[in-house]
Amino acid sequence: MEVGLIPCKWNYREAIEEAALADELGFDSVWAVEHHGEPLVCPSPLVALGGYATRTSRVRIGSYVVVLPFHHPVQVAEAGALLDVMSNGRFVLGLGLGYRQEEFDLYGVPMRERVERLVEGVDIIKALWTTAEVTVKGRYHTVPRFTLYPRPVQRPRPPIWIGAAAEKAIRRAAVIGDAWVSSPAGDLAELSRGKAAYWDAVREAGLPEREREIVLSREVFVGATRQEALAIAAEAFLALYRETYIQWHPRFRGMKPEDVKFETFAERRFIVGDPAECAARILEFQREIGFRHLICRMHAPGIPLSAVKRSMELFAKEVAPAVRAAVPPGSGRA
Repeated sequence: MEVGLIPCKWNYREAIEEAALADELGFDSVWAVEHHGEPLVCPSPLVALGGYATRTSRVRIGSYVVVLPFHHPVQVAEAGALLDVMSNGRFVLGLGLGYRQEEFDLYGVPMRERVERLVEGVDIIKALWTTAEVTVKGRYHTVPRFTLYPRPVQRPRPPIWIGAAAEKAIRRAAVIGDAWVSSPAGDLAELSRGKAAYWDAVREAGLPEREREIVLSREVFVGATRQEALAIAAEAFLALYRETYIQWHPRFRGMKPEDVKFETFAERRFIVGDPAECAARILEFQREIGFRHLICRMHAPGIPLSAVKRSMELFAKEVAPAVRAAVPPGSGRA
């Protein structure tokens, strides 16, 4: 099992520190997120990844996710290829549909076009990364006899992972991407249904299962004791959901801030506790979902950088070895 980290999403100097520490501690990946008009999320993940690339030497660097309908696919392909060169073949392009109406209004993109724009854009990016000369006349984008430079280091191309939450989107991710990246907002039951939809779609499309995978993302915080972890992180994670997610995420439409309680909401989603408890929770998700890569979000407003670093160290030294020892090679398939 591989383990990744989403560094701090609003203080970019702290984010670079966390990315560098993740590289030192043996994490497998670091990620940057895209949202706009929000103080707590990065507006330009590919720019942030350039910073991570210069401070790391081993971890994969990836976008979780670039909202492709907002961007021209040639621009994303060029930036992704450059990041792959800068990182010497460590780049993963994570893409998503987007779901916030105000962001679509900001970019002047009709929300009803987002699915077709995503699918068309993925096709163009794949062609640009794998074909010497590309000519495309699509519904939304035209590419007139263009050769992309620089060429990516990875062959045949960098991986493309697709973020999705709804069943239809998960099935689409199975066909157009190399992995499905789950939403951190989903609980275990939702993720289990998503797993079934994903592998059903892979089989129906006749795609080789060995070339597909599921990626789980979760809020994670490790303390020396359960009490310490809860005291530092529980309310910070809950406040993040009360103040952001339930305001605009379709998954929580109709939910009130007072409904976001640890006993009913967080216990089905967050992984917070001492090392043994965190390892056990991760293995519970792994048995049910069969993921091969876990992306951890350890930093929320109100959690000091020193506490995040301590959580990362405990995870790397005590949680990750226990989890990896318990998950046999080849796990993470249907």
